[in-house]
Amino acid sequence: SISSCNTINSEYCRFNAVDLFVFIGLESLGITAILGNISLIIVFVKNNYINKASFILILSLSVADLLHGVVTTFYFYPPIIFKRHQFSSFIMRIFNIVDWVAWSITLTHMSAICIDRLFAVTMYGQYATLITAKRVQIYSIMCWLIFSSINLVFFIFNFCCIIAPLKEHDYYSFGYLNGNGYNIYILIYSPIEAITIFILAITNPITLIQIYKRWKRRLALHNDIPSFLLYDLSNEEEQILNINRNSFWTYIKRKFSNPRKQLILASAMLIEMSIKMGSQFITTQNIKEFTIRKKINRQQQRVMMQV
Repeated sequence: SISSCNTINSEYCRFNAVDLFVFIGLESLGITAILGNISLIIVFVKNNYINKASFILILSLSVADLLHGVVTTFYFYPPIIFKRHQFSSFIMRIFNIVDWVAWSITLTHMSAICIDRLFAVTMYGQYATLITAKRVQIYSIMCWLIFSSINLVFFIFNFCCIIAPLKEHDYYSFGYLNGNGYNIYILIYSPIEAITIFILAITNPITLIQIYKRWKRRLALHNDIPSFLLYDLSNEEEQILNINRNSFWTYIKRKFSNPRKQLILASAMLIEMSIKMGSQFITTQNIKEFTIRKKINRQQQRVMMQV
């Protein structure tokens, strides 16, 4: 191995209670990450979620996190307790390659998930045609192939540098071994990390603002019932509305039965649709889905009224 305990200096090799406590805590986190990501991958595959664009990105990110958990649990943390590098230089390079590939997927897919959620919120009508499962699959596969190939070339030609726990820091921190010269990893991954931070800093606030605006519109739709429609409510009708605010439209249909009043009802329903859909482009599929949801809501309201 690269570094081993000196049998003469046995006092240095002996770990203390603090080392044991830190090691157990870190290993617990690593094992939890491994088991958690394995469970998530099983759920995704078992329930066939991999046919949806967003879940493909999350699945790929889970695989990368699983690899991170394996590397940290079996490579980075054990030297805290062993006080030496327990693997040969060749095995350490393999762990480094796996970790760099996983880190590449983490960066690229975190950015992709943020952009995907931003498009889903801001491009309601066009999201399904713009972000498809096929395109996301191609993106994910290309990321894995490109970064695996790059790191495989680094491994074959033994490019600098190996990341390992540092002896001078009692193996609590990591650093580059023999990293005094040219480090190709910093040159390649620093721009990717900077771009990822930029994307996260821009897309996340916009997404949160759009979600908040949509929540406010839905809240206004369900709570702000026009007062001119409620001026002659009976006690029974008032109780029904207090129990279930969704029965508002059932009450409107019963109240506005003649053609003139039906025109008012149609206008109100158009306002409801515009609030839900916003100013985005409405496709035929969106209208069909909206009509189906309205029918389901009516059936639920009838059952509620009967109860």
